Amino acid sequence: MKFYKRTSTDLNYFFSGTFYTGLSSIVGLLVPIILVPFLIKKVGLENYGISVVAFSISFFFSMIVDYGFYITGVNKLSKENDPKKISAIITNIIYTKALIFLVLFPIFLVVYYYLTSNVIEWHVYLFSLLIPLASILNLSWALQGLHQIKAWSLLTILGQVCYIITIYLFIDEPSDVKFINLLYGIGLLLSGGASLLYLTKKYYLEFKRINMDSLGEELKGGYHFFLSNIGNYTSLYFLSPLIWFLISYEMAGIYSIIEKIYNIARRPFTIYQTFMLPKVSQQVQLDREIAKRNIKNTYIFVIAFMLIEVSLIFVFKTEIISYFTLINLSLLERMLMISLIGILVVIINCPLSLYLIALDKKQDMMKISLSAPVFGIIAGFILITKFGIIGSIFTLVLIELFYAIYLSLIYRKIKPL
Repeated sequence: MKFYKRTSTDLNYFFSGTFYTGLSSIVGLLVPIILVPFLIKKVGLENYGISVVAFSISFFFSMIVDYGFYITGVNKLSKENDPKKISAIITNIIYTKALIFLVLFPIFLVVYYYLTSNVIEWHVYLFSLLIPLASILNLSWALQGLHQIKAWSLLTILGQVCYIITIYLFIDEPSDVKFINLLYGIGLLLSGGASLLYLTKKYYLEFKRINMDSLGEELKGGYHFFLSNIGNYTSLYFLSPLIWFLISYEMAGIYSIIEKIYNIARRPFTIYQTFMLPKVSQQVQLDREIAKRNIKNTYIFVIAFMLIEVSLIFVFKTEIISYFTLINLSLLERMLMISLIGILVVIINCPLSLYLIALDKKQDMMKISLSAPVFGIIAGFILITKFGIIGSIFTLVLIELFYAIYLSLIYRKIKPL
C-alpha cells in the first residue's frame, strides 16, 4: 500500500511540475520561433550571426557568474526548512555571484575589445555585458530548490514576454543589432528582480553584512559543479564562435538556426531534470531504489514524447526550416536530419545525469564536463575544417555520444548500499 501511495505522490509531483515547467518552456520555445525569422529579416544574416556569437560568449561569462549554484543551491534548499538558514543560503549566493562579476568585469571588457574589429561589433559585445550582470539576480535555482515551481515558471515567463515585446519595439534596421542582447539582459533582470521580491516577501530574506568566510565556503562547495557547468556549456555552445573563427559570421548565423531548433527539441529533457532534481535529491538521501523507481516511472513519458517529436521533425523538416529562412534550404535540411541522431542519444544521457547529480557526484560530473569540451573542440576543428558547416553537426552528435558513454561508465561503477 505504501508503494502505491508513494508512486501516486511521485506522479502527482511529476505532472504538477510538468504543467508549470512546461508552461514556461512553451513560452521559451516560442521566443526563438517568433523572433529568429524577424531578426534575420530586420538585421540581416551576417549581423544576426554577430549577435549569436556575442550571445554565446556572454552567456559563457554568465555561467562563470552562476558558478555551480544552480546545483549546490538547489540541493541545499531542497533539504532545508529553517527560514533563517534559507535566507542565509540565498543571500550568501547572491553576494558571491556579485563578487565574481566585479572581479571578472575588467577581463570581460578586455576579451570583448580584442574580439571586435569595428564599431558595430563593439557595441553588440559591450551591450551583451548585461547578460552576465543579470546572472547575479538569476534566482531560478532558489525557486526550484524551494519547490516553488509555479512561481519560477510565471516569473520566467515575465522576463521572456518582456524580451519579445521589446524586440518588436526597438529592432527595425541593421544597426539595431546592438540592442538584441541588451534587451535579452533586460528581460533577465526583470525576471530576477521580481523573483527577489517574491522570495523576500515569502521567506523574509535578510541581507546582512557580507561575511567573507561564508562567501569562501560557497565558492569552495560549488567549484566542482562550477567547472562542470562551464564544461557543459562549452561542449554545447562553443560551435557558433568556432564556426565564426573558421568560416564566417554568416555561417555562424546559419548554424544558429539549427542550434535553435535542436535546443527546442532538446528542451523536454531540461524540463524533466529541472523539476525532478529537488525531488530525486531528497529521495536518494532516504533510499536510492525509491529514487531510481521514481525516475523509471516518470521518464517513460519523456521517452514517448521525444520519439513522437523526432518523428514529426523528420517529416516536416522542410516546413520547419522554411519558417526560419529560405537561404541555404537544402543545406539546413541535411544539417537538421543529422542533428536528430543527437536528440536520440540524449534519451540515454538525461536520466543518468539526473541521478548522478542527485547523488552529488561532484568529481565525476566535473571530469566528464571538462573532458567533453576538449573532445568537442578538437573534433570540431578537424570536422569543420574537413566538411565545412556540416562538420559542426557531426561534432554535435559526437559530443552527445561522448556524454552517453561516459555517464554509463560512471553509473556502472556506483556500488549499491
